[in-house]
Amino acid sequence: MSESKTFTRDPLCGFPVDQATSVHSERDGKTYYFCSDLCQQKFNAVSAGTAVTCAG
Repeated sequence: MSESKTFTRDPLCGFPVDQATSVHSERDGKTYYFCSDLCQQKFNAVSAGTAVTCAG
């Protein structure tokens, strides 16, 4: 039996991520999934009111 994967997009970079294996954060009762720790950290910084810049 094959395991079904559920994919969504990283809200910062738009990269497709597997919800079962990606890092995630919650905000206002919603779960957000990220392609990397860096994208998660940027998201969390913004939610904490910290200015975030993209290194390009």
